[in-house]
Amino acid sequence: MREEGRYRIGYLYFCCSTCYDCRMIDGSTVESLELGASGTIQQVVIRKSNLSFPTAVLGAGVTTIILEYNTISGPIELTKDEYKQLTNISDFRATGNTVESTGSGSSSCIKEETVGELAICIVDDVQNTNTSYYTGSPGSADNTQATGSLETQSASDTSSSRSTLSITAIALACACTVVIVVVLSFFRRFKRKASKFVDERLTFTNREDDLLGGGRRSEPELEHGPSRDSKILADMDLGKDQVILHKKLGIQGLWLGEYQDTKVVALKFVPRELNMVLEELNAVRLSYAPLRHDNIVTFLGSSWTDREEVLIVVEHMSKGSLRSVLADNKVELTWPQRLQMCKDICSGLDFIRSIQGSMLSRNLTARSVLLDAQLTCKLDIFDYASSLRTDLVPVRSFGHGDIASRAPELLKGEEITAAAEVYALGVIFCEISSRSKLFEHVSEERGHTMADIFIATEVVAQRLKPSLAEDSPAAFRELTLRCLSYMPSERPKIGEILSMISK
Repeated sequence: MREEGRYRIGYLYFCCSTCYDCRMIDGSTVESLELGASGTIQQVVIRKSNLSFPTAVLGAGVTTIILEYNTISGPIELTKDEYKQLTNISDFRATGNTVESTGSGSSSCIKEETVGELAICIVDDVQNTNTSYYTGSPGSADNTQATGSLETQSASDTSSSRSTLSITAIALACACTVVIVVVLSFFRRFKRKASKFVDERLTFTNREDDLLGGGRRSEPELEHGPSRDSKILADMDLGKDQVILHKKLGIQGLWLGEYQDTKVVALKFVPRELNMVLEELNAVRLSYAPLRHDNIVTFLGSSWTDREEVLIVVEHMSKGSLRSVLADNKVELTWPQRLQMCKDICSGLDFIRSIQGSMLSRNLTARSVLLDAQLTCKLDIFDYASSLRTDLVPVRSFGHGDIASRAPELLKGEEITAAAEVYALGVIFCEISSRSKLFEHVSEERGHTMADIFIATEVVAQRLKPSLAEDSPAAFRELTLRCLSYMPSERPKIGEILSMISK
């Protein structure tokens, strides 16, 4: 065989079976290296040279290979057959060699072995294995063109073909992966939308087992079909997750939220934690249905969340409480406006009194009357429906600042009546006239708790009485003082108050 090119060597020592002698070439540059066709290399010794691993000499006739202090291009990749030929060599020695990674090797090692001190990467097929003895000398113009490779042209062609096939296969695999990801993404998105579409149309009755833990009473009317209130309950159902809660308000259970791009207030509770059965939950929801009036905060409906929370949703009153509006000097209030506020409150109370079995508010104050953007006064619906709130202030509680709104009989320990509610209405009229809290000077002098104790004691003893602003209209003054009568029987009814204030 014949290989032509320039080779830089430390020295090469080989023995030929046909000539029965051994030769050493050291420190020289060989223009042409020729072996006779009948010659067989038996021993190869390579020292202090730059080379690729000499796979070309792994023939049946080689019995000795010695590699010492060489720089070998790596990684060293051998096919299974070449590795078998290497291990069959009876005398293989590798000492002091350095393997430098060129980055051009295959990354498809199926197994790694160590022969001598050399790490061998066994591959299925060598795509671009360097089989030259030596690399060209530094700076030589022929360095990149003649690297001493012993590869044949057919091996190069096969390597190129397989490389092209590999690139094509990778491209096809990537394209298939992208298509699969897109299809899965579309399917998951469609599934989520379909699930949301169904959930939004489920009613409380559909979800009762989730919300209530399966709790329900076995009553004949439930067994024989839907109750007479089922249509009302269906109409007030806003659906699942239709209300977005933003922040908790200062009052227990109330949250500021958003429904259909509009601010709302929601009372949130978990029926399961309250051990509620379906009938009890529906009773809470139904208690809001009758309370529809221009001067009562509007009930919008009910919703629920994935966390088993039920939401009672009402309109948001942008101006806040009547007390805060009265204290705001930037808000101008003429007497016609103030009288309209009084009429709004009376109108809401009169409507509530017309509902059979309606509740009496224990906390009717200027703080529980709310205003919208047009300064329309509305009663807090949570004071008259079943709100499940536990933050209601006891009638005789000191330090909260609302003791002045309590009628004398309540301060004595008697039960709340409609007449006591009229007394609280008279206190609100006083605050509207003066635009300040009743007996505010006492609170400033004594502090909230001591002021409440003093006010309660003096009101019961009839030594402290409410008063109105000096510029109050005479008829309004007279009506307000009647509402504040010490004796409950002397106070007018809500309907009479509304009639008189509307004149």
